[in-house]
Amino acid sequence: MQGPRSNLLVGENRNKLIEALKPFAGQKIDVRTSASVFMVNGKVVSATLIGDDTSGLSNTLVSLLKDAGWISPPAPLLAGVQGHGVQVGFARSASPETQAAAKGLLDSSKNAACHQWPRHFCG
Repeated sequence: MQGPRSNLLVGENRNKLIEALKPFAGQKIDVRTSASVFMVNGKVVSATLIGDDTSGLSNTLVSLLKDAGWISPPAPLLAGVQGHGVQVGFARSASPETQAAAKGLLDSSKNAACHQWPRHFCG
């Protein structure tokens, strides 16, 4: 059994991912966690996280990205996104630097995960 996904981002994997993301230091990012959100007058009044390890993984990502010099809110934000895995997105008007940082995040995350997961998950 794999255990929480945040376990994939500790020790040497964490260090490798931080080093791979440091070239993009200063990049602004929001880490969002999947949640069922109930709002009243535009304010969240209740939220239930979706997924077993959503909170652990998103908090670990915030910490890791800050250690790599990225700019993030102090805690994950809530999002109504549902599904599996990690999604990375950016605005169509994003600068080439932001697009490169997004690609760097995806590539380095996949490389870190592939050292831990069976080969058929990583293609």
